[in-house]
Parts: sequence; C-alpha cells; structure tokens
Amino acid sequence: MIDDINDDDDDESQIIENPSKIKWYLIDTEKNPCIVWNFFITLLIIYNLVVFPYIVVFKDVYTTCVESEQECTFVSSTQNTLYKIELAIDIIQTIEIFLNFIKYSRAHKDFSSISSSYLQGYFIFDFIGTIPCLLFYNE
Repeated sequence: MIDDINDDDDDESQIIENPSKIKWYLIDTEKNPCIVWNFFITLLIIYNLVVFPYIVVFKDVYTTCVESEQECTFVSSTQNTLYKIELAIDIIQTIEIFLNFIKYSRAHKDFSSISSSYLQGYFIFDFIGTIPCLLFYNE
C-alpha cells in the first residue's frame, strides 16, 4: 500500500520535471484560462438547456411565416436579437469543439492521444448538438 503511494508520487514528479515534452500548442486543462473557459461553456450549456425546450414548443419565437408566400420573416428586433444570440452560442460551441482537440490532461499529453480520446468520446454529441444549427442558419 505504501509502495503504491510512493509510485504515484514519483509519477507526478516526472510530470512536473518534463514539461518540455508537451507541445507548445496544447492547452493545459488545469490552468486558470482553461478553467474560466470551461465555466463559460458550462453557463452556455445551461442557457441552452433552459431556452431550447422553449424554442421547440413555441416555434414562432424567432420567425413568423406568411402563409400565402411561404416565406419566413423576422417580426421584431427582439426576435432577431434572440436568434443572433443563439447563433453566437453555436459559433462559440464550434470553437469549443476545435479546442477539445488540443486540451491536454494528465492522462492524455499528445495530440494523437487527445484527439482519439475525444473522437471516441464526446465528439459525436458535440457535433450533433452544434453543427446542424450552423448549417441551417437562415436570416
């Protein structure tokens, strides 16, 4: 049991001693800027969790359709602003998808390990939740 604790301590000291092996473009998830960014992304996700059901139920929040012409136009500047806020959130979440390929942690310290872990994990959920909204953006 004591040997296991000492082995873990040696692993951590090796991590601290060899920071030069980590590439310059990788982002440390334990540094303050990344922690703040993750908190910001969490707030955006909470916003989406609250607003998305409202949008699904009340589809005319953003647009109203003229039935004779079958084209949708924005009704007010408030609705236009809400739609642009949603678009900005989707763009920020797309940036987050790209950043997830270069955020390293204690378990994954090189680009191939980080990217394969992300692609096998949450990438599909992030992609399905963000990209279709950007593709079908129409103003």
